[in-house]
Amino acid sequence: MLMAFGRPAEMTPQQKLGYGYLTGMMPLHMAATEEIAKLQISKGAGLNVRVTSGPHKGKIPLDGFVGSNDGKHTEITAYLRKHGGKIWQELKAERAK
Repeated sequence: MLMAFGRPAEMTPQQKLGYGYLTGMMPLHMAATEEIAKLQISKGAGLNVRVTSGPHKGKIPLDGFVGSNDGKHTEITAYLRKHGGKIWQELKAERAK
């Protein structure tokens, strides 16, 4: 299946984290449901991890969910907020204090 998407058959541990090795995104950035987000967070996924490379550089998981405006991510957004998730502008403002 990996080769079907043009991904290398042999991957580094970082690449095994998922699609993020192509986009710089981590699994929590792409959680499709609240249940998936809960599972990832329970396993140690960072709530406020920034994408370090690629087209989504600088984004935090909540940035994508808040900005989607499709109504499908309301539950994930509320869950991340409840557990300390922030958007990049909020983190930037906190660091400036």
